[in-house]
Amino acid sequence: MISKNVIKKVKEYGAIIANLLLFFVAQYVLRWIDPTAGAYDAGVLQSINLSLVKAAVCFTCGWLAFSAFWPDQKNYLKNIFNHEFKSLSPWQKVLVSCSLLLFYVGSIVLLNLTSA
Repeated sequence: MISKNVIKKVKEYGAIIANLLLFFVAQYVLRWIDPTAGAYDAGVLQSINLSLVKAAVCFTCGWLAFSAFWPDQKNYLKNIFNHEFKSLSPWQKVLVSCSLLLFYVGSIVLLNLTSA
């Protein structure tokens, strides 16, 4: 039986693995769709794949750094925040959720702007 720790690690690094796999498989799928496509010629689509890989790596590295430097806050987020979030009023839940989504989307946009 697979331990819970292994499942947690697979969930943490699963995005990186899936996005890297997508990055390398996409060229064959694109050539299957369009046999006349040049070698790695789909720049726009490949930049989306590369952006996903970069975002997954950055979020994973950020979470690992956060865990290393602030273990108490990591413990709070993993164990206590869920209970406190459920006790918030609906507008507070929307505010927290939208703020996190804006942070993630903004991070990806900044990552793409700085790497261009």
